[in-house]
Amino acid sequence: MKKYIALLILPALIIYGCATDKKKPSDDSHSAGEAYDHIIAVKEAYEIKNVFIIKNLVPELSEHIIKELSFEKAELSFEKRLVRINKTSIIINLKWQGLWWIEKDRKIENRGVADFVLNRERMILSRIDGDNPFIIPLAK
Repeated sequence: MKKYIALLILPALIIYGCATDKKKPSDDSHSAGEAYDHIIAVKEAYEIKNVFIIKNLVPELSEHIIKELSFEKAELSFEKRLVRINKTSIIINLKWQGLWWIEKDRKIENRGVADFVLNRERMILSRIDGDNPFIIPLAK
């Protein structure tokens, strides 16, 4: 009987001993997630052509983005590749693909890679280095 109890207790102790404590995400991890969420909000505002949201989310770049809202419809997809954090900024490197319908039957496709640079304190997109997904590509 004691052998059976010992056999039942032993796996329970092993399982309990192997349990890991859940660790809180670091401040940098939280900031990187918040920065990516901000970029997605800008993307969604661009796709639905919401000028008010764009002006609030991207005050420094809003003029340039609003000039590019001459499409009928747009679909962008972003894939996060790398996040760098320094004292003043959060830089998120994204691979992106986009489709723009200029007219009902005329579609333009493009893709690229860009660094989205956000102010770390205000969490506002300050510039885009590389291939800007918010510019309609020239038709070929």
